[in-house]
Amino acid sequence: MTWSTFAEYLDALADTRPAITLVPSIGHNAVRDFVMGGANRRPDREELRRMREQVRLGLEAGARTLSFGLIYMPRAFSQTEELVELAEEAAPFGAPLVPHVRNEAGGVLEAVGEMVKVARRSEAPLHLSHLKVVGKPDLLEPLLELLERARADIDITFDQYPYGAGSTVLSTLLPPWAQEGSPSDTLVRLADPDQREAMQRDIERGLPGWENVYKACGAEGIVVTHAANQRAEDVGKTLAEIGEERGCDPIVAVMDLLGRRAWTLR
Repeated sequence: MTWSTFAEYLDALADTRPAITLVPSIGHNAVRDFVMGGANRRPDREELRRMREQVRLGLEAGARTLSFGLIYMPRAFSQTEELVELAEEAAPFGAPLVPHVRNEAGGVLEAVGEMVKVARRSEAPLHLSHLKVVGKPDLLEPLLELLERARADIDITFDQYPYGAGSTVLSTLLPPWAQEGSPSDTLVRLADPDQREAMQRDIERGLPGWENVYKACGAEGIVVTHAANQRAEDVGKTLAEIGEERGCDPIVAVMDLLGRRAWTLR
């Protein structure tokens, strides 16, 4: 990267002469990582002040939204109060909050409800990214009812993509504590037999408040769609198929794959 501020990023972007129109967002993940690194804790008052400053500077430079990706690290470690504080910087600009909520499966009502609360308290508009329910179709009607009620007092919109799959990186299958710190820290944990056992146990049982994508979709419902050339033969296979070929539990196969290479899954 040749930039360290949002303004410098926009200048670098303009230099590429992009062929499409882009609407830039100031990202919570980038802001938190810039100020706190991969720490799994609440920010202190000075760190929170610096994060608010970075959000404000990004909006002043030309960002049009404040985005949140609350299943990704380190922003998954944030608490609601932190989100409200940053959202208060977006409100004077009329900049929408654009979140990927914390949980799109069994906890989707609580996760969307959290962002409704953040919008209400900060008075910022809310736009929910790719609204969906994973593996819990019975929650669809209650979710729509929640949004209809929220319309009464907040500016709320949402979008959906026109296909029946999600897309993310394989590391999202790991419990949050396994991703704390840097990618190198995660690799160290993946090489430790005791920590691997703990990861497998948490994936199988789940953790309070964590969106367990593996359990929501199942090993048969997760497909590798991109990999480095060394593992290109696994593209198009489910985790269940990869585990069967390796003669191991699919969760073990996930940890083996992550210990070697970054992957993309669907």
